[in-house]
Amino acid sequence: TTIEVTNYLVQTKGIEKLTGPENYAIWAKDVRVNLISAGFKTLLEGTLLFPSSGTDEEKEEWEMKDSACQSVILSTITNDVKRNVATTSTAADMWNVLKNAYGITSEWSLPGLTNEYWEVQITDKGALDTIKRLQTIAVKMAEIGSPIPPEHVVARALHCLKGDAYGT
Repeated sequence: TTIEVTNYLVQTKGIEKLTGPENYAIWAKDVRVNLISAGFKTLLEGTLLFPSSGTDEEKEEWEMKDSACQSVILSTITNDVKRNVATTSTAADMWNVLKNAYGITSEWSLPGLTNEYWEVQITDKGALDTIKRLQTIAVKMAEIGSPIPPEHVVARALHCLKGDAYGT
């Protein structure tokens, strides 16, 4: 599939739709390269802001380019993933929401937080520190729309307390 907007041509054929963290890295690379090659880097990165004091033509051009970026992103994500970006207003916002939700390298990403949650272990700092770390992770996950039920946090904390230090 090719999306054409005025003088901008962005190739989306061959880009696998984003389904979640498992294919985010490849999807992000494919979409980013295609958008940059079409001249949309500053929009994608959020460095080209809406020209609020610009002419009507400049505003229209910005909106057209931003809409083209959004169109490429929306056409390469599944309907389930689209729920995450339903309230975004710019391509940069959309890109950042997806990066934060699915990007593995982000400490605020769902996969990163999930991994951290399951890797928490009791340390020399003691049980209270471990419980605080689990609570912090739970708060971060709730902030990105993937809350952990409190009873799961308690169960994970109790599991962490098992071991030589506590006689089990």
